[in-house]
Amino acid sequence: MEFTWHLGPLAVLLFLGSASSSLAQQLPSANQDDLQMNEPLQSRYDRRGLLERFYIGPFQVAAVTQADLGFNDNVFAQPSGQKSDFFVDLGGKLITTYRYDAFSAELDAYLLDHQYLSLTSEDYWEGNGRLSLREAPAPDFAYFLQSGIQRLAVPRTDPNPIDGRTPATYLLFDTLAGVTIGSGQRNLLTLSVGYDQTQFDSVEGLTGPIDTAERNRTEVFGDFRWDHVFFGQQKFFVELRPDTRNYAQDVDTAGFRQSSNGARLDTGMVFEPDGLFLITASTGYQQQDYADPRFGTIGEPDAVLDVQWSPTLLTQIDAKYVHEYAEDIDIDSPGYTRNEAIVTLSHELRRDILVTLLVSDDYRDLERSPRRFDVIDVGPRVQYRLADGVQLGFTYDHQQLNSNSTIRYGDDTALVTVKKTF
Repeated sequence: MEFTWHLGPLAVLLFLGSASSSLAQQLPSANQDDLQMNEPLQSRYDRRGLLERFYIGPFQVAAVTQADLGFNDNVFAQPSGQKSDFFVDLGGKLITTYRYDAFSAELDAYLLDHQYLSLTSEDYWEGNGRLSLREAPAPDFAYFLQSGIQRLAVPRTDPNPIDGRTPATYLLFDTLAGVTIGSGQRNLLTLSVGYDQTQFDSVEGLTGPIDTAERNRTEVFGDFRWDHVFFGQQKFFVELRPDTRNYAQDVDTAGFRQSSNGARLDTGMVFEPDGLFLITASTGYQQQDYADPRFGTIGEPDAVLDVQWSPTLLTQIDAKYVHEYAEDIDIDSPGYTRNEAIVTLSHELRRDILVTLLVSDDYRDLERSPRRFDVIDVGPRVQYRLADGVQLGFTYDHQQLNSNSTIRYGDDTALVTVKKTF
């Protein structure tokens, strides 16, 4: 059995469609037209569209509704052979905040229903409920707790029907608790410990029901980070993230033991040489020790270089390169080492229109396997903000997968979005 975790174009579009709604958690500034140095144009666009929250007693409430109409030319539908279809998304998000002195609590909930017009076996829904608590009893000390439960979906992005004729849906429970010590103006130490648990729903495959229990896992991890700020946005940071992952089945159907222990250590800096550039560079090392001796120990240097260039106040180019090991349990591989390049061009028109073009090339070299994948993604996007919290959007996404095996395909998705913020 083969199961891949990478997101397809549909999942990317759904993420893009919901990204700006999460920004409703922020309150509008006194002057939403203030220009902030090296602020991403997407953040500026979202900030200008924020509305004042309304009050219900001591609670502040913000709500967003969303409706999408889309078309996908390669759904990999089985067994009818039909590949293309229209789909509709209907969803909403509600954010409730309570603040008293140094204490704050926020409850974030959303629901998204995804329906195909003809290929109804591809329908799925997603939901989320998350509570975030924070208290700062002293100026240089705070503690926080975040916990939530989500129902998520991984739409099929592979024409092989053995993995299932419907999208894989699963429950994800996670919690994170920690403290912050110091000031974000000079030295800030963040210490946190987290836990997450994944449980997949049953999936029908080409040869019958798939044993999805072998995908279920729990993870315990730590995240320890120190930031030293020199001045402005210029800083140095060190971050350590140990983890232990245990799968529900000690041995999967392919005969592999997937559980592992590992850690990732990174150091980096943020530079702002002038008002035109913001540069983030980090490097480190990651290692994962697997219970199965055929997977063994995988160690890999990692690096990230992100250069944001703002040649004008209305134009921004962001170029990012990532080298890292990513776990992606497969039939004969624990994951892959990726080299990914992402370039994003953004331009603002008439203050209420933002045009974005994203191009990425993700080359994946599977560990303990001769297979190689190259995923190319091209996605233009246009967002237009009307009055009274209404926003229109159009996104097109083309994804092309090439490999040194027989798996090669292309996928095109177009999406029209309407959002209303209350």
